[in-house]
This record gives sequence, structure tokens and C-alpha cells, in this order.
Amino acid sequence: MWIDGSFLNIKNDRPQDVDFVVFIDYKIYDAYYDLFEKRFRKLGAKAYYGKNIDAYISPIYPSNHKNAFYTEDYQKYWLNFFSKTKADRHNKHYSKGFVKIQFGENEIR
Repeated sequence: MWIDGSFLNIKNDRPQDVDFVVFIDYKIYDAYYDLFEKRFRKLGAKAYYGKNIDAYISPIYPSNHKNAFYTEDYQKYWLNFFSKTKADRHNKHYSKGFVKIQFGENEIR
């Protein structure tokens, strides 16, 4: 799970939201697809958990799976999304950190 949000910024003493993405085994993702769509897609998460939650699910496919390329693509997308600031008034982005929490054996590298 990767967590991001304005609460990670020391300049912001009034955080507005939290963003997170959960990386899960594709078998679990497939088995509970409808539930994940309902509760973890952006509008679903906001409706279920509150307007300050942006929640996402990203399946992890093994390297020998026909959809393995999705794992790498999703990781690159979320790494870019979580590791850079929004554009400032000069349209510049800056590097920033985020929190990574690992549960179990699966790890995104």
C-alpha cells in the first residue's frame, strides 16, 4: 500500500485529503472485482469513505502471466503520481515522498 496526501507535507498543518493505492494479488482482485469497483474506485471511495479519501486498487500479476505488463505499467503510473507535486504556478513539478506499507509477501519493486 502506498499512501500520499497533504498530511505528509510539513508546510501543511491542515491536510485536506489522503490518497492511497493498494497493490493486491490479481486472483484476489479478480475474485472481488465488483466489491473493489464499488468501494475503491475514486467516486466509490469518496461515497463510501468520505470526500477526503482517494482510494485505488492495483492488481499484481506474476511475471509469467499474460497480463504481467500491467503490474509494471500500474506501478510506474502510481510512482509518478505519488512522487511528484502538482504543478506550481510556473508549471513545475517537484519530487516528494510518500509512505509505503508492505503486508505479506507480495512486493512491488
